[in-house]
Amino acid sequence: MEQDQKKLIRAVVRQVHPDLFTAHPFERSKNSESLKALNVYADQLSKGLIPDPARLEFYVKQGEGTFSKVLTSLPGTASLSPLFFSFGLITEEEALRDAAAVASSNGANVGRDLFEWLSTVAEEAALAADQHDAMKREVRSLRSDLEEQYGFAALDIGGEFVLGGEAQRKQVEALTALAQGLEILLSSSQQTSSAEKIDRNEFRNLAVRLYHPEGAPLVTVGYQGDDGTFNVRTEPMESHVGETGILHIVGHEDPNRVAAALGKLDLSRAQLLSKVSSFWVRRSRELATALRAALAVENVWFDARSEDAARKFVLWVGAVLEKKENLAVGLLGRGYAFSVLVHSDDSSPLLDFIESSSVLQVRTDCPPKHLLAFMVSEAGELAHETATLVADTKAEEAAALEAVRDALGAKHVVRVCSSYDQHKVLEAAARLVEAAPSLRAAVDLSGISLAIDDCYDVWESGFISIPFDFSISDLQPQLQALLAPPAQEAAVSLTSDGSGRRRNGVAANAIAVAPTTKLLRRRSFIDDSVVRRSVTQQRRLMHAFKVSNLCRGSVSSIVFKKI
Repeated sequence: MEQDQKKLIRAVVRQVHPDLFTAHPFERSKNSESLKALNVYADQLSKGLIPDPARLEFYVKQGEGTFSKVLTSLPGTASLSPLFFSFGLITEEEALRDAAAVASSNGANVGRDLFEWLSTVAEEAALAADQHDAMKREVRSLRSDLEEQYGFAALDIGGEFVLGGEAQRKQVEALTALAQGLEILLSSSQQTSSAEKIDRNEFRNLAVRLYHPEGAPLVTVGYQGDDGTFNVRTEPMESHVGETGILHIVGHEDPNRVAAALGKLDLSRAQLLSKVSSFWVRRSRELATALRAALAVENVWFDARSEDAARKFVLWVGAVLEKKENLAVGLLGRGYAFSVLVHSDDSSPLLDFIESSSVLQVRTDCPPKHLLAFMVSEAGELAHETATLVADTKAEEAAALEAVRDALGAKHVVRVCSSYDQHKVLEAAARLVEAAPSLRAAVDLSGISLAIDDCYDVWESGFISIPFDFSISDLQPQLQALLAPPAQEAAVSLTSDGSGRRRNGVAANAIAVAPTTKLLRRRSFIDDSVVRRSVTQQRRLMHAFKVSNLCRGSVSSIVFKKI
């Protein structure tokens, strides 16, 4: 995201921040919800993703007790101009100009050739991947050293696999600050009275969640104003002991500040809470295994992030397993391909099957007889068939991506575009396998990670995104441009690790791999895909036909009567 856009977003936030509406809960709630949606949209933009459309509703103060409503819709074309225009921060002409620029950018993939793209970015991606891996190793080393020195049960600092360089740098900074802060705390503790001394063993078996100061969550705190009224405001979280005994620590740049915050933590209370929480989590895991066997499902998951959620899960599973004999009689040896997710979200239905993920979501207050009624009904059988189909589809996709990885000699090949585009992904995978000999002759992809996406891009982690509708048109001229003439063999360019990978230049004898008499034609998968459907696609059609027939009948009313 450009700096100008960040300034404009801050100008919007200054007008609608929830702290300005503490005396007006409705407007505060609406602004808070819309700001969350805006944050998600902006985050997707900053990651180079195509964001989901969003409708925002803000309230702006016009005077004492009066407000104006600002409605705006953010499009799926990655543009914040409608928001800025709604708040009067840009003119109509600027908004139209930005819309035209976005449209032009979105059409940049059209006509771009895959060979041209890969030959341009392969070197850059390899260097980025090497740097990302080096930073990842440093983060792992710092974390494991701290866990070993202080006996932490776990030290969580966030994801490490898809982070950019800036996020990795912040992880290193936070880990370094924590290590220095702990050393300062223990060193200064030795100079105090024995009653106040802190030993490193006091941290043993405690879990730690570490935050960089810029990534620490905001919390709402209450305070009393000068006039005696009670108010609330949001401010960055400070280090504290969580309700499950987890130490939430902010790794400030100044290690002395970290040491001071650590010294204020009640480690005895953290140990007690951790033991209680670990009991419920351990019992939850034991019962999850028993429930999985009783229901004959693929897996059973539960929310272990809080003691309350784990306790509710244990009590609910106990009630279900009391009816174990009824389950055995009712299920009659059936097995199910879907998984069960048990949660305590009161805003969700008692039972809710999520087709795309093959998960049956069950609330912890769902009566066991309702769960059994669903599983033995036609709806349960249909859920099983759907899950089987999804599993087969995922297996087909995994095999196709593995075939691409093997054919190209790449390190990883993944899909990041929507699962609704899976048929396009399979078509793209087939075309990549077909083009692999020529691609490998033109560009060295060993050690490169590819992502089948909806755009061309190079990630900070070194992944290369290519759109599923990539073009390999006019391959012969592209290869001739990439291949060096016999008398001037292309030099080998060295990457940062000195591996001597060949980039953007190919030896003259590569011409033998891709003879000039043979052209790779871009195949059309529109017509023949109808004739040559895979087995999974045929099953998907049969499944859809069955679902449509069920919908014509009274299955839904039968299910609701039973549940």
